[in-house]
Amino acid sequence: MSKISKALEKKSDYLQYGTWLPLKGMRNPKEFLRQLVCPVDRRLKAHSSALRHKMTSLSTALPSNQQKNTTFAKKVTVDKTKEGQSVDLVELSLDCGSKAAFLTYGARIVSLCGADGHNVTLSLDTLAAYESDKSYQGASIGRVCNRIKDGQLTIGKKTYQLSQNEGTTCTHGGLNGFDKHVWKIESLGEETHKAYVLMSTFSPNGDQGFPGDVKATVKYELEWVADIACTVLNITYGVESQADFPTVVNLTNHVYWNLSGKQNQGENIWSHTLRLGTKEYLETDAKLLPTGRILQAEPQSYLDFTEERLLKGPPKEETGIRNGYDHFFVFDKTGTKTIMNWMSTVRHAESKRTLQLYSDQPGVQFYTGTFLQASTMFPFHQYQGFCLEPSGFIDAVHHSNFPSILLNPKETKTQKIQFQLFCNS
Repeated sequence: MSKISKALEKKSDYLQYGTWLPLKGMRNPKEFLRQLVCPVDRRLKAHSSALRHKMTSLSTALPSNQQKNTTFAKKVTVDKTKEGQSVDLVELSLDCGSKAAFLTYGARIVSLCGADGHNVTLSLDTLAAYESDKSYQGASIGRVCNRIKDGQLTIGKKTYQLSQNEGTTCTHGGLNGFDKHVWKIESLGEETHKAYVLMSTFSPNGDQGFPGDVKATVKYELEWVADIACTVLNITYGVESQADFPTVVNLTNHVYWNLSGKQNQGENIWSHTLRLGTKEYLETDAKLLPTGRILQAEPQSYLDFTEERLLKGPPKEETGIRNGYDHFFVFDKTGTKTIMNWMSTVRHAESKRTLQLYSDQPGVQFYTGTFLQASTMFPFHQYQGFCLEPSGFIDAVHHSNFPSILLNPKETKTQKIQFQLFCNS
């Protein structure tokens, strides 16, 4: 049993973080923490805070009334993978009360709490749960996100056979993509109203069938913008070719959101509203692979989100494999724009929370969690979280009219994503 599991089952006195799980039948987990932490702190006075943090639940950070709000970035080794690799948990915390947690396993977003202290992402509680997860919870996706037809790509005159992990399709980088890598922490730090962590991973030539050596980085930066009372999560992906021949790269993040803050109580996402800055989208086939056509949503149709609209539920027009939304919306047909562009606004009226998305990418995948399926270690059901995944076009390697995702020898590229979380908006 992992250290985290022991902490969740009250087999360690080092538990200092809240968890969505009912703790020993108590209705209020915070009351459990008040009873547990204070006596433990007295008994373990000589121990460092780092030791007391070692038994960390991966779900939500310590409630604001349990510690003084300060800006910091810290890490702790929480467990080892099945292969024996040590995995670190990084917490970024701001003096306003906002905080976020990340795992080096898959360079994942574990949680994000705004200034009101509520986690608005789907979060798992153990490393084992993340290792067995098939829905890419919070993960960094690469080398190529989304789908590649037939698991093949051709560069020049050479064809490469890739890992096929969804029938014959290569999905989200293959069977052992970047979401399965244990990333290295390069640096972490804090400054006024801001904290960050920088991670990296190396993908050798032939990894999942992709050509060329590639180094990838991700910088997560948590920031408080006081002027607009906004918690900002900046995500910057960087890729560097270390090969003498070209390859392809297209990264994104697969964090699931539920602004209600009640995702652990079974709340779904259909009470959210969505607005998008485009009505163009990629036409796809029965395997969710693009046909090459860029279509425009009919006014007031189920794909027209140019005006804010309640999601309500799975659209009746999507009764097949999607059975919900799983669409790539187009913002830049040429892929030449490099500025950060507003893409979407999601609101949840009851909780008064708003999430805005900005990115320099040419499109975004909007996904409403059709394939989520609860299990012993995975508590979430279908439609309990939504994803907004900015990236290059789906299956760009097979469509010459799509913006290229080619990475030339020794070339470097970045892909930027910004989420803005407003509370009481």
